[in-house]
Amino acid sequence: MTRARAARRIREMPAAAPVVRRRALPPREAAPLVASLAAVPAVQRKDGGDAGRETIAASDTQLTSGGTTLPAPTRGFFEARTGRDLGEVRVHSGDDAAAKSASIAARAFTYKNHIWLGAGETPVPGFTMAHELAHVMQQTAPGPLGAPRVMRQALGDVRIAEGLHEAKQSEEARRAAAKKAAEEAKTPEAGVNMAGRTLTDGDIAKAEAASGAKSPTRITPAINGATFVLHDTASLVSDKRIAEVAGFGRRSSGEGAGAYAPKTGSPTVAHDPMFGPRRPTASEFEKGEDIMKEADREAGYRAIWKATARDVRESALDGVMRAQGSSAKEAKKERAKAIKSLDASKGKVFSAAAWAMEDICDMLTPANAANISADTANPAALTSACAAMAGLTAARRGRIGTHTNMEIVQDAGSDCLTKATKKRPLVPLAPYSTDQYRGVMAVYLRAALQARVFPEITTHFQRDKTAGDHCDPRCFNLGVLYALIQNIMGHPVGSSYGIAPAYGTGAAHNVWWNDTVCGGGHP
Repeated sequence: MTRARAARRIREMPAAAPVVRRRALPPREAAPLVASLAAVPAVQRKDGGDAGRETIAASDTQLTSGGTTLPAPTRGFFEARTGRDLGEVRVHSGDDAAAKSASIAARAFTYKNHIWLGAGETPVPGFTMAHELAHVMQQTAPGPLGAPRVMRQALGDVRIAEGLHEAKQSEEARRAAAKKAAEEAKTPEAGVNMAGRTLTDGDIAKAEAASGAKSPTRITPAINGATFVLHDTASLVSDKRIAEVAGFGRRSSGEGAGAYAPKTGSPTVAHDPMFGPRRPTASEFEKGEDIMKEADREAGYRAIWKATARDVRESALDGVMRAQGSSAKEAKKERAKAIKSLDASKGKVFSAAAWAMEDICDMLTPANAANISADTANPAALTSACAAMAGLTAARRGRIGTHTNMEIVQDAGSDCLTKATKKRPLVPLAPYSTDQYRGVMAVYLRAALQARVFPEITTHFQRDKTAGDHCDPRCFNLGVLYALIQNIMGHPVGSSYGIAPAYGTGAAHNVWWNDTVCGGGHP
């Protein structure tokens, strides 16, 4: 199409419904129409990758305002191949651009010198950008690169074609790599450990059906190292208490468990999302006990508190309350508890207090150290206190962000006792119910949907081997859980989803099992 013909089309566009160019999405990827944009397709269409003319309910001003310039590498790549000055091109990305693109079922579209990118599209040299830049040059007449001179260049100019060809090759290489990765993620013919494997479309559909959950509508990176930790409550927690704890969610007033499986009935999810960098801890591993002992952690948080200016540290606590959405009543209670624990000389430092100290250290820079320190003339105390806790903070965030914890309701029994004494006999535990095994499976599949991979299943007993002393979940048949997941997902017989169970109570074991307590020999 010549520039004259393109210009004639633009002149004929109605002001209230500007004409845009878009690259069609495959039908299964087309997002629902966004009601606020109410796109109305124009009559003309083209076959192939370019879907022709579309109208969109946004004004000329809305479609030609804002945006950012092309990234330097992208601009250089295409200017070298087209001889055009692309400095006036503006790129739009983010939620608004994605919504506008979705409203016309497009990967991206162009209006005048503005390129609007759909969800997942980026302004890097590739076929999408080459395609949209061709439309920019078709709809506008930018000046030539370098000294002013008259330059007539049709859209089919060989330099543009070369740029499109190279970009298309790059895009094809990317797609080939993605296809290879997808092939590798397919269900194997023989049973293998599926932990860490990316969910296929088939896996997602089956997991949604079995868990009652939905795959996140917003595409996010897979959670590398996603881990699903099994616990038991060691007390007969009531449904009422479970509901109460679940109501706190991930807030500092809540618990570290992401879900609970009662003896009968469906599981209760307490954390949604199930993964994230901030929530109360559920294990010594998450606390970082193997990195820094509890007494040293508490002293470290108190050192930060003491070295920080009063208004700054109290503002940090207020920030924690706002960020987690606490009610006024809850915020007042949590704030008072945090201050009391930090002002004390010993004792536990609770979640809200620890998070506020982490936030203070996050904001600390050489330039503002004096301003936020209690001793403005000597900010070294705050700098040193934050430096001492930096490694622990990074480890805790990484561990908490990749772990979710499943509590299975079980009686206290004789706790972790392995040999009876005169005062303490071994108390047999009732087997876990079918509802509990199925509940754990459903929550695991929910976690898999959110992680976009099959999380590694492990036990609190195994996870805290080097960082604590725990034995739960006691007497849990991990093979039953693996078989349930395998059957639902249609994976080969013998598939597993985490640790290979080694039943016993010793250092070499990962599933706690005492024959007397568990009612017989292990599986």
